Amino acid sequence: MNQIYDFNRIELDQKGFTVIPNYFLPDEINECRNDIDKAFEGGKYPHHITSSASSFHVHNFFLYGENLRKILFGKKMQEIHKNFYSTNYTLRNAVASSIQINNAIKDNLIHNPIGSAWHRDTPQFYDRNNKSHALNNGITYQVVIALDSTNSMNSTKAMAGSHLDSFAEHKLEDVKLIEFSNKYGVQDMLLKPGDIAIIDDNMFHKAGVASNESRWLLFCSYTPWYIKPYFDYANVQLDDMTLYEQHCLHQTSSPPNYDEHLRNTFVSNNWSKVE
Repeated sequence: MNQIYDFNRIELDQKGFTVIPNYFLPDEINECRNDIDKAFEGGKYPHHITSSASSFHVHNFFLYGENLRKILFGKKMQEIHKNFYSTNYTLRNAVASSIQINNAIKDNLIHNPIGSAWHRDTPQFYDRNNKSHALNNGITYQVVIALDSTNSMNSTKAMAGSHLDSFAEHKLEDVKLIEFSNKYGVQDMLLKPGDIAIIDDNMFHKAGVASNESRWLLFCSYTPWYIKPYFDYANVQLDDMTLYEQHCLHQTSSPPNYDEHLRNTFVSNNWSKVE
């Protein structure tokens, strides 16, 4: 990488997110947009969820084009991996998401963009009283790659600093929402094509409001290797897989599986040393 970027870990720790502008080149972004468009040509539909206000929510976007695969697993994302979270972190989920008014499916039961309620994406568990608890800040992270510009309407909304709050639940509702809004305020996460945002998953945030404009973002979630991913990535087969791809896709580690009593756990490799 020829350009020097500001990997602002202090801002991430203090605010719960940091933005690196122009991290990816326009050609890299345009190639990914082309892959997204091709994925839906000719009536093909990758794994997705649709709603009247969330046109597409495509899981495992790296399966639908070489450029999407390259942007997720390339050197620039490896640099983010090395600088913002541990090199033994792996992929929890990778989603391409567009929130755009979709008049073609007005009668769909889902009318709000996915993630429209205030929430945090830190893994959660429930105690014996069925109360939700998030794992805490500084554990899991999300990288957002902008393929389109966001604006004050359709951008992700963030409560900067809320990742440090002792409140442990997954969602904000009623009185707590008012309290947190007054305490932390609400900030638009404005991005341009090629910008990336690194988010502490413990920060409360929500999706923006759908408009007529296209708003494609790539959401890439990273967790310690022992946290179970959304999909069984160990069975994913890609041509000429790199060490880094094997690592991210849990092919050198074994997250929990309730069907097995005993299982090997982490097998270290040297992907971060490979030039």
